[in-house]
Formats: sequence, structure tokens, C-alpha cells
Amino acid sequence: MKHQLLMKSILVSVILGVFLIGCGSSNSDTTAVAEEKKILLGWYLTGSDLESGVESDEKGAGTSDLLEALKGYRSLSPEQQATVDIKVVFGGSNKDGWRGIKYADIDCLYQDSLDGEFGNDSCYMKEDPDENMGDPSTLQDFITYLNELGSYDKRMLNLWNHGGAYQGICLDENHEDMLTLNELKEVFEATRTTFDIIGMDACLMANYSVAKSVKDYATYLLASEELEPGHGWQYEDLVISMGTQKDKDIVTISKAIIDSFIDSPDHNTDDSIRKTLSLIDLRKVQTISDKFDTLNQSLTYGDMGVFKPTANAIFQSKRYDKDEDGFRVIDFQGYMEQLTLELPNSSSAIEPVKDAIEDSIIYSRYQEGMEGSTGITIANPFNDLFTDSEYSDIQSLSEIWRTTTREFTAIKEGDTEEPTIDNFEIDCVNDTEVGTCLDISDNTAISSFHYNIFADSGNDSYIKIAATDILEDIGDGRYFFVNNHFDSVPMLCSDEEGCSFLSLTYIDKGEYFSMEVYNNRLPYQLNIELDDDDNITDIAIVQQYEDGTSGRMEQLDDSDNIEYFLAVYNNDGTKRFEESIHVGPIKGSDIKKLFVIKNIQELGEDMSVKMNMEVEDINDNISYSPIF
Repeated sequence: MKHQLLMKSILVSVILGVFLIGCGSSNSDTTAVAEEKKILLGWYLTGSDLESGVESDEKGAGTSDLLEALKGYRSLSPEQQATVDIKVVFGGSNKDGWRGIKYADIDCLYQDSLDGEFGNDSCYMKEDPDENMGDPSTLQDFITYLNELGSYDKRMLNLWNHGGAYQGICLDENHEDMLTLNELKEVFEATRTTFDIIGMDACLMANYSVAKSVKDYATYLLASEELEPGHGWQYEDLVISMGTQKDKDIVTISKAIIDSFIDSPDHNTDDSIRKTLSLIDLRKVQTISDKFDTLNQSLTYGDMGVFKPTANAIFQSKRYDKDEDGFRVIDFQGYMEQLTLELPNSSSAIEPVKDAIEDSIIYSRYQEGMEGSTGITIANPFNDLFTDSEYSDIQSLSEIWRTTTREFTAIKEGDTEEPTIDNFEIDCVNDTEVGTCLDISDNTAISSFHYNIFADSGNDSYIKIAATDILEDIGDGRYFFVNNHFDSVPMLCSDEEGCSFLSLTYIDKGEYFSMEVYNNRLPYQLNIELDDDDNITDIAIVQQYEDGTSGRMEQLDDSDNIEYFLAVYNNDGTKRFEESIHVGPIKGSDIKKLFVIKNIQELGEDMSVKMNMEVEDINDNISYSPIF
């Protein structure tokens, strides 16, 4: 669940891993001081395409994580093993042995694993090929089963798969159904159980709406702000931590899981970029909600003097599950910090929200490049998926926040005016740099701006070869960018086929590069990170589903066949949709081999590079400057 590069950053088709630790106290005699404490891991493993979407000679992510858990368990001493009980229900994938559900304990898992495959044994405690893991009754049955096992010092339920923040978790690909946040809340309420921790090994689940939905049923939430790599957490280390932690202290175990996820050399592969993971104290979430409601009540969003700065704060915050077209969630603490800068007169109402958020984050880590990730996100109310997901129907959200989001949506949908781009100054000086200055304005708020780089192909037609959001706000609606920022461009080159442009967009001021591609004719996002010498350090793809959500980050290999289109533009900056240039297919494993950065001068004397500005507002109204 942890931008394939759209930072474990979508899906209703995105399914998560949830880690629930029940707060059952031991019924044993309190005088038995030497008795070892015992912990239960209940694992709700919805395989979906993470298990089925691999070649026949490869292991799915679910299989790999089960094998990791078995390896960790077998490395424990017999005494340590006796303190760890693992129960798994797996299924939800269109793969032999994974349709429907199967219940297995640790002994059954070991027996089932001997041929390297899961799902083809006869040891299961329960199986049903027709069950739907996206149906709340299936989860409810599993939790009921866990409740009947007896008393443990700690209990953990691991909901594993794709995650979509406020859209839910655990998509069963056989039934095209996933668990919504309302359904999760109803299941926990119906089973009348609470847990020590809800951990979600899935994308985007360290989210305010998620925390609000489960806060009454657990002490902690363990989840990621960003998309996760396909492999998810490191389960060998997870089980070892459970077995070796004598007191079964949840915070200690969770910190070990976070450190392992970020640092494990086994998982630091090309698709392991942009990882985040945090432990949230759910007992503090209601305080966040109360302080946030007070803030929203104090602000009059119908006043553009308040709305525009608020929108600017949202778009300046750390963003997740983001591509060229937008982003699903933002860092909650970062939003409050930006709002303080935008609305300094409201700082007395903003600061208590910031303090409450900070107080709720027990432990949080992120990889290099993910600075600004503080541990919990909130929805971007201007994302197109936000309205479609019926966000305001999430039962756990306060009426004040629902009213606020509806007000944001009404302002957005009422905006029919395009942004304005004017007052170009091609050779303006900003400090010591020479570049282009221009004015950008809108009647509501700007959501994104890029300057596009084109190769002049003659006849007033231009091929888009790159784009970047590296603009500097120099005040009063005026912006600046360096003219020679693109003295070189990314390409794919081979001796046989020559070179093709890639048309990467430089995201988050060059933090990473992204473009829309097709993989085996399905829509994906290709994400690349480079070092200072322009060598690829990380590369991944993320599937884009029809409902607008994203999958986990995946590594490129020979099973991937990448195709893409280069857009052609007119001199006035408008796109010629009928003239896109097709490139590919290219084997996924060849992308890294063929990738080069070429200086513009290497492309020949006839190559001329042009640029223009593209500006989009909160309701997807777009303006283009002429190409210059």
C-alpha cells in the first residue's frame, strides 16, 4: 500500500493492510509474575492483484509476506514461539487457491508453504470459495473467530492489501468490492471489541478520516501517509519483534515495524521509494477533531479573502498519491503550518490544532525525499475523487467538517473562469538569476502551474518533451522561472532504435519525475528519481484504476510492456489531440538501461527548444500561454 512512483500516494481498488491489536487483558492469576505474556496476530490478507498480478514463475506479494512471517516465526526459540499466536484468513484474489477465503494457523501455513504455494492444501480451519473479502460480514466473521480464541495480553489484526485513505481498504478483485470506512466502523461496533492497535499495511491509510472512523476501537493506528511499495511491511522482522519483545509492548513493537519498513535492505529495491510509516495515538484524535471544528467555525470560507489563502495553504502542503493531475491527500500538520503563514490573524485558532496533531503522533519516519511528512494526512477537498467518493457521508466525521467540505465543493464547482496569464518579461532578473517573469491570477485559487518544454518539429507544431513546477512566487501574483532550467532532457536511447523523448513532469520542484504510460495496455504512472549525476536511483510504476484510485508501487521487469504518447501542441499553446506520437512497447526492464540525459546541443543544430506556461485552477479550468 506504500507515488509504484506515485508515493506504499489509489483506488477504490486500493486495498490495505490493517493491524488491529485488541486490548484484552490476561485473566491469569496476577501472582504468576513469571508467566510469559502472549500476543495474537490476526491477519486479514486480501490478495487481489497484488497476489494474482505476477508471472507464473514469480511469487505474489501476499505469498512473499506469508513466507517472511513463517521465516520470522521459525527463527524464534520454542519459548518465544509459545508467546506468539498467528491466525490468517487469506483470499480475495483471482488466482488458484486464493478465491474466496481460507483460515489457517501457523502450523497450517507451514504445511501449506512446503511446495512454495499457498491455497492448495487441506489443513484449513475454514474455507469458502464464494466469500467476498470486501464484504463487511467476512471481516466480522473473522473478528468473531478471533474473539472466541480466548484471552491474550495483546491482540493484533492485520488488514492487508490496497488502501485508499477515506475511500476504504481491502478490495476483493473477484467481487470488485472493498471495505468502506463506514463498514469498518460497523464491523467493530457489531463485534463489540476493541484492540490495542489497528495497523494498516496499505497505501494512504494514516489519514484523519480513517483515524476518526476507528478511534473508538483501538488505542493506536499504524499506517502510511504515502503509497506503499508492493511488498509492504517486512514480516520476518515483524514476527521476530512480537516474539522477542518480552512485555509485548505495542509501542516498542510498532517502532520496530516502522524502522524495519524504512530501513530493511531486503525491501530497499527500485519500487521501495518514498516510504512513510507512523504510529498514531487514537486516544488523541477527538481532541484534534474538536480543535479543528473550532478553527473551521472561526473562518468564513465564502469570503475570498479567507478562501484563497486557505486553498493556497492546501496546495502548498506536502502531497500524496499525486500525479500530473492532482493529489488525493495532504499532510495535516503541514496544512496547518501553511495556513498559519497564509492567515496569520487566525493563528490563535490554528495553533491548538497543530499542537493536538503533534501530540497524537507517537513515532513517525520517512525516506529521504519525503520531508514534510509528519505522520497523518487529511483529504484534499479539491481533488476530483473527493466529491465522487461521497466523503461527507463518512459517519465518523463531524457535521462542522462535513459542512466545510461541502462549502469548498460548492465554490469549486461554481468556478467557470480560466486563470489569467499575462505581463511576460522574458529576460527579467530575480536576485542574480535571469529568467522569465509573469503574472498569474484566478477568481478562486490556482491548483497547479507548469512550464512546458517543447521540441520544435516545424510547421508551427511542437512536441512536449518535459514539464516542471519549479516556479518561484516573488509576490503580488508574480512568478519567476529560470529560462535555462532545461539545458538537457531525459530520453530513451538504443543503438537499434535511436532516441525517443520521455516527456517527464518534474514533480514537487524536481523531487521526482512522473509521466502517464500504458503497461500491457493498462494505464499506469511511471515515476523516476535521479541522483545529482542524473543516474536513476529509484524507478517504479503505479497502476491507475478506472475509479481514479492507484495501486501499490511496483518494480519494472520483463513482464511489463511500456507504451506512451508524446503530445503535440500548436503555436498558441493548445494541444493537438489527434497528433500524439506513439512510443513503444518497451520492456519494463529496459527502461533503466535505455534512460539517458542528453544535452539539448547533442540533439543537432536543427533542434530548437521552446516553452510555455500552463495554469490550472481548482475546477480544472486551464489556461495556456503562447509558445515562446
